[in-house]
Amino acid sequence: MGGTLKKFFEFSGKGKVRFWILLVLLLVNILSLTTLMSKPSTAQERTKLSVYPSQTTAVEVSQEFTVNITVTDVIDLLGYEFKLRYDKNVLNATDLAPHNGTDSEPGFFFPDYKIWKLQINQTGGYIFIGIARPLGTTEGLDGSGTLVTIRFNVTAYSESLLDLYDTKLGDRGGHPISHEVIDGYFTNIPNIALTNVQASKLTVTRGGLLTVTVTAENVGGTMATFTVASYYYNATFSVGQLVALPQTVTDLVPGAKETLMFTWNTSDVDSGVMSTYTIKANATVLPGEVDTANNEYIDGTVTVTTYTSPVADFTYTPSSPIAGQVVTFNASASYSPNGTIVSWDWKFGDLIEDSGEIVEHTYSAAATYTVTLTVTDNLTLTHALSQTVIVSPPPKHDIAVTECTPNKATVSVGDSITITVKVKNIGDYVESFNVNVLRNDTAVSSPQSVDNLAEGAERTLTFVWRTTGLAPGIYEIKAVADTVTGESLTSDNTRIGGYVNVKEVATATPDVLLYAAIGIAAAAVAGIAIYFLKIRKRKSP
Repeated sequence: MGGTLKKFFEFSGKGKVRFWILLVLLLVNILSLTTLMSKPSTAQERTKLSVYPSQTTAVEVSQEFTVNITVTDVIDLLGYEFKLRYDKNVLNATDLAPHNGTDSEPGFFFPDYKIWKLQINQTGGYIFIGIARPLGTTEGLDGSGTLVTIRFNVTAYSESLLDLYDTKLGDRGGHPISHEVIDGYFTNIPNIALTNVQASKLTVTRGGLLTVTVTAENVGGTMATFTVASYYYNATFSVGQLVALPQTVTDLVPGAKETLMFTWNTSDVDSGVMSTYTIKANATVLPGEVDTANNEYIDGTVTVTTYTSPVADFTYTPSSPIAGQVVTFNASASYSPNGTIVSWDWKFGDLIEDSGEIVEHTYSAAATYTVTLTVTDNLTLTHALSQTVIVSPPPKHDIAVTECTPNKATVSVGDSITITVKVKNIGDYVESFNVNVLRNDTAVSSPQSVDNLAEGAERTLTFVWRTTGLAPGIYEIKAVADTVTGESLTSDNTRIGGYVNVKEVATATPDVLLYAAIGIAAAAVAGIAIYFLKIRKRKSP
């Protein structure tokens, strides 16, 4: 044997080189195969085995919910097994089924799978599942999907980790598939927190009203219905007196907030000169609620005094302002029985505000405005007064021709036409001006003057148009009033009165004269004949 080996290795040259190359290649292949067979598949570094949804909340006791165990981005999956641990004192597993799939999400192995372990151990508080594709299957499955659906019944207000453990994913070569495990969480512990209590005023006169705003938030894991009450208290009212009737919040979902407004009428507080009260609010404790410290919120104080509120008063000039005119507002008549006024705040009714005892304001448009003055005294007591300010449009110059009427529509050359014109002062000033009547933009006569026409007054003018020497034709007739100083609207200074047809004078023709002469002669003959007949009758016996 030794001799044989010696002969085997006793070659030289190219043969020896080939031998050592083949030996090295053989060793590399053996090492590669060993490595592949001994380590899990690393192609699935992104693969995840998860509880979905990762968090479940807002499920009441005796209600049910489901979770899915899902796989994501897996390659060549042939089988799997896992256990899911939960708190048996909070949850009761009632159903466990491989996901058969839907139209939108097919089951990952459905219908081609074999169950070899499907167990609910309520006593131990865990679930054990093992499923694989049938024997003889030569290919694993790729992708993402739902493996199992688990149904739980809730038995208590509490929380539970949905803990995946002993998880295994295998490929068709019998190798484990590396993966990340993502657990789930369930909670339905109720928890109501009051996060803010705020009064609308720090000081109020006894008998006055103020608003207490309370913010409630559901920071728990279940929908909540509860009652919130707001109180005020001091050394005298150590237990606390209701600010107003309690209010109920219904079906507030986890994470939501509700703002409540309580109106406090301070008529029932101490009748002393001044009392300071702390305000607070609390919410009722829900069944199963553990953290109750945040059900109460205390914040701030309100001072109730018996001092008399200050008195706001103001005047404005001019009393009948017009748009564009500066108006002066004077609040010097305001006073405080307790001391002094320290601030004067104005709202002019046109979204403009100002402050000061005497202020000026200009309104840009004519309208009716509500002006409000709020005064504050040295005790921070306030009073407001509103007055109506009527702002008129600025005065205007405006003359209008309201009528232009010729008395004839058709005439012959040489005829006269009477044209009636009416003018009116629709402005705000007494006006003097001239009026013309035109035929095709040529005056029919001299202009007429209108002197001292009062605001709103009307005057009637008569023009005579003589058509002698005028060419026949159709003429447009219009009346025009001169523009007065300051007049901006001039479209109504002109009024068209219509059209007049001026015709040629008719002349007699020779035939007409002949017929006229014959008619006259015939009439004369007839007259003479009648005369002689009458004489003859008188002579007859």
